[in-house]
Amino acid sequence: MEKKPFEIKFKDDKKKLTVKFSGSLVINHIEDITTTIKDGVDFTKSLHIDISNPDNIDLTFIQLVVSLQKTFISKNLDFSVSAKIKDDLNLILTNAGFNNIIFN
Repeated sequence: MEKKPFEIKFKDDKKKLTVKFSGSLVINHIEDITTTIKDGVDFTKSLHIDISNPDNIDLTFIQLVVSLQKTFISKNLDFSVSAKIKDDLNLILTNAGFNNIIFN
């Protein structure tokens, strides 16, 4: 089995699901990432997204996070994001105006 260039880990407790992302979070892999999320996320409990030192990140991944945020808010469920991102990627996201999404 071929190793994927990204990693997604799920941690489920009674009230909240945490999804931890790392690796290459870019358009080349967004279809696989989205499929994994659709298959693994419980849309009946709160969600926390943990972005942990990605190798790369682009707008398609940010769009996925925003989509999840809107879905959970519309269901009156808690949604949060935490991120540990390298300074150069952080600067790119901040300059593009996405720091309020990633660091809320």
